[in-house]
Formats: sequence, structure tokens, C-alpha cells
Amino acid sequence: SLFRTRFVGTVLGSAGQIPVERLSRNAIGAYDAAVRAVHEGECVVVYPEGTITRDPDLWPMSAKTDAVRLALMSGRPLVPMVQWGAHEVMGPYQKELRLRPRKTMHIRFGDPLDLSDLEGRPVDAETLALAGDRLMDAITAMQAEIRQQEPPAIGMKQQRDGATTKRADDELTFRANVPDPRTKPERQANADENERCRLEKQLGKS
Repeated sequence: SLFRTRFVGTVLGSAGQIPVERLSRNAIGAYDAAVRAVHEGECVVVYPEGTITRDPDLWPMSAKTDAVRLALMSGRPLVPMVQWGAHEVMGPYQKELRLRPRKTMHIRFGDPLDLSDLEGRPVDAETLALAGDRLMDAITAMQAEIRQQEPPAIGMKQQRDGATTKRADDELTFRANVPDPRTKPERQANADENERCRLEKQLGKS
């Protein structure tokens, strides 16, 4: 929708942003554009979770497949990046700006992930899950260093597999108390994507 705003759309396009037409048949165009940009030598930034974290303590969630799929299919390096501090200006799912006192924003880049053991494997649900877990565990460790806190004991694989922990219970409570900003079609599309990933995972094991 931002790209349809005359001034903002012009700025985003000039900055090389790739529009994502969610909930449409043209959504795959964003992935194709990202592939072209990578092969042209551009640095493509992908938000692996695809949304703002719903963890009550603002730790990263599990990844969607786009970032790792792009890296595995192109053979280009996958560099984890983390930012911390924006929530002090505007908290997740809130509209209140807190500009004073001045806040400190942290942005860090990690070393490229070693995905060499996944080269030559089919880029299926299992491979994407392994790479995604590796990416999000690296991002979590980097965020923990910035925050100078211990990250949750549960790793991304356990989180994705549905392990029952206090963190998972807290997240359910957090979700129940925070209004979901997505529209009904967006929620349905997300549910469809989760179901597709679940089926891909089952097929990969069979």
C-alpha cells in the first residue's frame, strides 16, 4: 500500500525497495525481483520472520522460508543482521511515539552463515527449516549480546516443533492481550502458509 502513495512510493522505489503484493497472485513477483537483484550483485535485505515479533520479551521468532530459500537457491552468502532499540520509540502494536529522552539504536551484522552442509540437498521443507533455525539462532545470539541478557533456553527448532515451555505459555498470553493488527484475509493467508509448510514438512519426511 505504501508504494501506491505518490510521494512515499517514489522514495521507496528510488531507494531500491522491492514491493510485496501480499494476498495476490503477484506476490511471487517480489521473490523473483529479489532473485534478479541478488544475481545482479545487489545486497537484498529480507525480514525473515515476516512480521513484528509476538514474543512478550521481544526475542526473535522462527523464520519463514524466503531468506534462506533465496540464499540456498542463489548460492550467495546469508548474513544475519539484528537491530535493537526501535521498541523504545514505538512499542510493538502500539501507536505512541516516545522521542524523548533520546534513544540508542543498535544495528549489527554477523558473519555469513555456514550452509555448506546443505549444498546439494533438495531445497525442501526440511532443508529450509534447518537453514531457518540456524539463521534465527544466530540473530538471537547477536541480540542477546546487545541486550546483555540470556536468551530463552528453547531454540528455534524446539520452538518450531511446538515444545511446551513457560516462554510458549507467556507468548500465548501476550497474543491474547494484544489486538491482532492483521485483517481477516491476512490472517487466513498466514494460516494457509503455515498449513502449506506443515504439509511440505510431512512430505519431506515420507
